[in-house]
Amino acid sequence: MKTITLAAAALAALASPVFAHPPGEDGAHGGFYPPPVAEQPRPVFNAAAASTAAQGVIGTMITRRVVAPSWRGLPAVRTELQTRGNTRRWVVTFRNDRVADRARRTLYVIFSESGDYLAANHTGA
Repeated sequence: MKTITLAAAALAALASPVFAHPPGEDGAHGGFYPPPVAEQPRPVFNAAAASTAAQGVIGTMITRRVVAPSWRGLPAVRTELQTRGNTRRWVVTFRNDRVADRARRTLYVIFSESGDYLAANHTGA
């Protein structure tokens, strides 16, 4: 009987860490583990961030040969937060007078209000 009791106590001592929750789940976020994603502050997406992100989109479009290399390095003509219905979005406008087709001289890069890339086109829609 003494052996069974000792074996059960040893088994309980070894098994108890298995049932413990992972570090950081008790509300204390100090130390090595970062806070959960919901508690981390989201970076602010403003006009400057939209212009910078639009430059990156244009660079990708040039690499994929969607637009001509003459679009590289052009400054944004306008960056504005537009409202369509219940949706707000950032529209960054670029103009390239070196493009022969007049309908394709203006390029619009569109982001959601939070900064997610939505579209890039020559119509602004």
